Amino acid sequence: MKDDPIITEIRDIRHKLSEKFGHDPKLLVKFLQEQEKSHADRLVYLRTEPQKNERYWT
Repeated sequence: MKDDPIITEIRDIRHKLSEKFGHDPKLLVKFLQEQEKSHADRLVYLRTEPQKNERYWT
């Protein structure tokens, strides 16, 4: 299978983030939660229930 440059880039970034926190998942999660709070206006939440007039949802 041919390597996808986008997947390679994402994996590199994930590895650098993990390395930044000493490969400690608790520290990484804490950092990510802080980022969520800092950028709450940029987050998108998926609906889990259909709207009143919708038959289906995604």
